[in-house]
Amino acid sequence: MMIPTDMQWNALLQRHATVTVTLDDRKITGDLYNVTDEQVILIVQDKEGLFEVLNRADVRDMSW
Repeated sequence: MMIPTDMQWNALLQRHATVTVTLDDRKITGDLYNVTDEQVILIVQDKEGLFEVLNRADVRDMSW
């Protein structure tokens, strides 16, 4: 299981890295747009509405 440290989140966010986030029920790949204490926001190219807002506490694994 890989959950980024705060320092890694910041580095990934600065370059809007493409990440794959694993939740309990699905995996989502997108460009990291923003991170708060409660949310992870991805830009997902093939999604209507473009943004995917995830609860940060629900993230089980992440690769980049």
